[in-house]
Amino acid sequence: MARSLDDSAAAALMLLELTKPKNRENLGALFTNGADDELQRSNVIESGQDTHVRGTLAIPKGSALEALYHNHPLIKGDAAHWAEFSDDDKAQARRLGIPSYISAGDAIRKFDPRTNKTADVLAEFPWNKYKGYLMEKLLKRAPDDPRGLLMQGQ
Repeated sequence: MARSLDDSAAAALMLLELTKPKNRENLGALFTNGADDELQRSNVIESGQDTHVRGTLAIPKGSALEALYHNHPLIKGDAAHWAEFSDDDKAQARRLGIPSYISAGDAIRKFDPRTNKTADVLAEFPWNKYKGYLMEKLLKRAPDDPRGLLMQGQ
């Protein structure tokens, strides 16, 4: 079963949180290719010393861009605007005609240029991806290792 756009964006943002520096902004895109309707992730661009990420995302020729996603790191205590889309974020989503997603701490938010509204995203938590990440990172095992991931107390 294909994952919803909200679920795919939440999974991509979770992977950013797990694998990228927390004090840097990172940007990626979700796209579908002509072969199937499965959402895929583009390359991820990480900001340098600047707080805003800039760069070019790569998606295969013939693919359809479905959404952008990026994290908002809490930099210099700017908690007042942390979970809000910037005017640039909104303008980019409008120009491309696709939703934009951000993560700010535990919150995942979506700006939909068709409705011009921002809302919190309630998404399915991708346990299998998280388990796979933990297997590889902490136990140095393949995600499909038959020994599994034993939790304390089992």
